[in-house]
Amino acid sequence: MKRTRFFLQSAVILLVFMTMALPTWGIFNPVDPYLYPNNMTMVIQLKNGEQIVDTCEVAAFIGGECRAAERAERGLYFLLIPGDGGGQTVEIRTCLNDKIVTIDNSIVFESDMNIGWPKSPYVIDISEVLSGKIKGDVNGDGAVDVADIASIIDVMAGATVPGASVSGAADVNGDGTVDVADIASVIDIMSASARRF
Repeated sequence: MKRTRFFLQSAVILLVFMTMALPTWGIFNPVDPYLYPNNMTMVIQLKNGEQIVDTCEVAAFIGGECRAAERAERGLYFLLIPGDGGGQTVEIRTCLNDKIVTIDNSIVFESDMNIGWPKSPYVIDISEVLSGKIKGDVNGDGAVDVADIASIIDVMAGATVPGASVSGAADVNGDGTVDVADIASVIDIMSASARRF
């Protein structure tokens, strides 16, 4: 009887320790960080206008592969992103309104780079995503496709007189100008979308 009780207690303790050691991601499942020789860190803060959003899970993807995922700690998301070398685009995703969405794809992986600090985090405004606007959907038809590239070309050529919503949407990368870089951003969004299926 004592021996059986001892084994049961030992098994329960072992199970508790095993579950404590396992990561508890809910939405994203990152790869083993030891598969890659280098890493970079990011300290991210999500905002909806001025309001801090700390109820999400944030993940970093490179080449369609989840490299890191974290929930907020004191309003910040601390990511250790593994990778090789440099030059790869890091796509930051989260789940909003039951959809996995890309909220930033402007970061390039650099080994040993630190982006953001606890006192000065890298801020991503998700108000556009929460409002239902789709990044890259220049013509407002609900899809990011070749028609959006045509709309950007029209804005660049001055062939259409864009309303404030179209011209704002045409600046996909948010650099203040509508140019070829915005077309590249739409192509990146289309490629990322295609990799999900």
